[in-house]
Amino acid sequence: MWESPVPIFDDEDEAELIARFVELSARYPDHSPFEVTGVVFKHLRDPIMRSNQAAQIWSHDLDIIERIRQARLNGGEEVKPPETKLQKLAKLEALYNDEKTPVRERLKAIELHARMQNEIDDDAGSDDGSGKRRLPVFNFAIHPGVVATPNEPKPE
Repeated sequence: MWESPVPIFDDEDEAELIARFVELSARYPDHSPFEVTGVVFKHLRDPIMRSNQAAQIWSHDLDIIERIRQARLNGGEEVKPPETKLQKLAKLEALYNDEKTPVRERLKAIELHARMQNEIDDDAGSDDGSGKRRLPVFNFAIHPGVVATPNEPKPE
């Protein structure tokens, strides 16, 4: 029974329960996993058996242990992953589609969205003041002590 997964009902979210377990375990390291899961499952169906089973399984899961360790280092809160490009673009779209946002901010959001989508080329048509277009610049790293040319062997 203890090796089987924790029974989660259809109206419950296992990821949410585990996140609550991680948060409480990080904030209260002196309490046992059984006490922590007792709080997590307190107002849910069949709390005693499910909380004991969750404590047994979740306290030995290496991924959850690592999440707890990182949350302790972060002041008791779980570290959130950085936003993806799609999430940032969705926020910008919501901003420039909102009619309550001032026009100037909406235009800035549209421009930033276009730059993130590479629809606006920053270097296209730019010049150095003489009316000529700039060529791309390549930066090469020079390492001290390496003096070999392409046709000569490197010094040992």
